[in-house]
Amino acid sequence: MRQIDVEGKTVQQAVSKGLKELGLSRDQAEVVVLEEGKGGFLGLGSKKAKVRLSEKLWKAPETSRASERTRSRPENSPASGTEGGVDSKKAEQTAEEVLKEILKWMDFGGAPVHVEWQAGQGRVRAEIHSEQGAILIGGDGRTLEALQFLTTLIVSQRMKAEVAVQVDCQGYWKRQEDRILEQVQKAVEQVKRAGRPYRMDPMNPVFRRLVHKTLQGHPEVETFSEGEGQWRKIVLKPRGRK
Repeated sequence: MRQIDVEGKTVQQAVSKGLKELGLSRDQAEVVVLEEGKGGFLGLGSKKAKVRLSEKLWKAPETSRASERTRSRPENSPASGTEGGVDSKKAEQTAEEVLKEILKWMDFGGAPVHVEWQAGQGRVRAEIHSEQGAILIGGDGRTLEALQFLTTLIVSQRMKAEVAVQVDCQGYWKRQEDRILEQVQKAVEQVKRAGRPYRMDPMNPVFRRLVHKTLQGHPEVETFSEGEGQWRKIVLKPRGRK
């Protein structure tokens, strides 16, 4: 397996340089960040970013797919039961109650909330309708993400089961998911055409779960996750291939 350490002004620059040296595309390489790098002040104290790139030769993990599902349960199969084991109507009702309580604490008590159970994703989707949506969404969706995390946590506690809840406002998450699903379809076509694994860019657990659920049961492609922390990513491969 080919492996090199590369330096650059930024992590992105170092990765690009390393990929060029190895003659690989991004999905064919595993990247480990050794040094984040820093700019310094007026050129003083600057430090280059350093990454380690290795050619990714896919091999089915010895721990088997069952172990992968256990490690990735929140993203790959929504735990003890957002499907089958949980009353979807009760989940909808609980999510609406919890979200309205939180919005009241935030002085958004009058904002209408629409909830629905999405069987395909095994989750409750809650849409907040507010003219002050920009405040609820926050920079890069951080406020909305925190609101979603808190709602999911409380709903799961009250239901005594893990229940996935998506909290959206002004279609923010819908747009993000549409963008990712467009990338997924392109990845599926590449896997089918090339007959080899395709690695997507790292993404957060919520979006990884979306991809897993979307491709669950696909006749030609299957998914798993690899990597740790912020570098954890989805891998698509031909179904049944070892």
